[in-house]
Amino acid sequence: MPMMPKPTAPFIPSQSDQGASLKDQLGMNQDKSASWTQESTAPAEAPAGLPPIPEDISKDVGSVAKRVSAMSDKVSKLESELPPLPENTEADTTKPDTTKPNASQPGAKVFVRLDKYSDILKTINHMEAKINELQNALGKITSIKDSEQQIIGSWNSLINEARDRVAEVNSKLPPLNR
Repeated sequence: MPMMPKPTAPFIPSQSDQGASLKDQLGMNQDKSASWTQESTAPAEAPAGLPPIPEDISKDVGSVAKRVSAMSDKVSKLESELPPLPENTEADTTKPDTTKPNASQPGAKVFVRLDKYSDILKTINHMEAKINELQNALGKITSIKDSEQQIIGSWNSLINEARDRVAEVNSKLPPLNR
């Protein structure tokens, strides 16, 4: 299978080393039986229901650039001729819309699909169960912490008692003279 050259955009001139027009690169100017040739210059027919394929403009980039800049100038001129947009006035923003009920009003009707409503209820029940689990876990952690504090307090009292006994014994012994 022959390697097809990479096609270029229609507005960029094709590179001289490729030597094929865009239609040639895409295989639109060739017979079904012929391989890559540049001799056929008849425009290819578009499939039914599609607009005709535009001519290859890569050979005449200058005129295309002039047409694009002319169109750009026309668009700029039309934009400058447009009147400015009106600014919002206080009357427009302060007038409440009384045709639609506000969802924050008491007694406002909100329609929810039943399957969505049941999903919402399941989610809320699941969240409440998880909150209860977390509360129970925190209660257990608090009780464990309290019991640890009691144990640490008893250890501190044992250490203080041992220190007092050592100090008492040390005070009853005579000093060692060397």
